[in-house]
Amino acid sequence: MSLESDSLYQRLGGLELPVFGRTIGQTGLASLDPSRDLLLDLFTAAINSELGEAWTTALGNIGGQRENLGQTPVSDTFADEPTEQNLRQRKGKWPLLAIHRAGNATYESFTFEITRCVQPWALHYILGPLDIIDARQLKDICVAVSKIVALVIRRRGHASFQGGALQFFGAGSPDQPSPLTSLRLISHEGPGQAVFGGAESTLLFWAIEMRLESTEISSYVDGAQGPDLDGLDVTVGVGSNEILPAVIIAASDSDAASG
Repeated sequence: MSLESDSLYQRLGGLELPVFGRTIGQTGLASLDPSRDLLLDLFTAAINSELGEAWTTALGNIGGQRENLGQTPVSDTFADEPTEQNLRQRKGKWPLLAIHRAGNATYESFTFEITRCVQPWALHYILGPLDIIDARQLKDICVAVSKIVALVIRRRGHASFQGGALQFFGAGSPDQPSPLTSLRLISHEGPGQAVFGGAESTLLFWAIEMRLESTEISSYVDGAQGPDLDGLDVTVGVGSNEILPAVIIAASDSDAASG
């Protein structure tokens, strides 16, 4: 059968079914998780906008350009876990901003027909390997970055990214629903020297790690064939002791309803 006939015609967060081959770009199947790239691009734009001038001044104070440091507070991005193997293979500049889904996601029934996914994320801001003088001059940017992330989440966007358009919270429009219905910064660890390869690693970087949590909900898209709903009994509580009589909601092909 064709994909159009088989599909669930639903979305959950940024994943929309059916997935057509023509929608896969140069990043391949990574395009199936647009929420991750959205967060990475948004936070990068906000950090560079808010701290760009301060970063330039700080580089001047420590003697100008360093071979391993870029000219912006976020000079490279990575939409994956920054393991030792990944970091050794990369040829980009520091500082690096990396994000990935981390830990155990949980799924629950949000309503009768809506599934909700609660997802932990890890957001890493990595300055790179610094000597003691550069670390003293630059490492405090890490905490400032985490505070900017918290404020961007509170504002649901930033003027430097897509004209300040709201990026998450709420359902959005039917054609372009928000992939994330909630997002919060839970904690950060650092700044300090971080090891990205386990206890045996000798690869040390100055970094800070932020822990985020998002929620994504499911919804139908055009073409969906949802189950027929013949009737539903709902008991509504009012106050602490009183109970309203059961309310019956019925629907038919003629859109008639009674209650």
